Amino acid sequence: MKNINLFLGAIIVMSYILMVSSFEHKVMGDPVFKDPLWKYKIIAEGLSDPTGLVFVDSDILIIEKEGKILLLSDQQLDENPIHEFDVNTKSERGLLGIEYNGRNIFVYLTEK
Repeated sequence: MKNINLFLGAIIVMSYILMVSSFEHKVMGDPVFKDPLWKYKIIAEGLSDPTGLVFVDSDILIIEKEGKILLLSDQQLDENPIHEFDVNTKSERGLLGIEYNGRNIFVYLTEK
């Protein structure tokens, strides 16, 4: 059950990050949840085309389409990427996914 809650939490956080970064110049209201127990919190701002995130212990790694992996630790987004890939960003290409299996981190990207 804990894994399902963590997964659902990650989906909500990622959806909101994508939504906020896509509409950061437009005025938006708060998201509306049908379940009153669900809450949201903005955890990162100023991202450029975020495409995924993964929880690594108590930290969150956020990826951007342009090839950057950013670290969110203690509710602070590090300004400098922890790694940058040279990726092809044409159309739906770029740094597209990230996974963590408890030991290794895997990324899915389109090479240049």
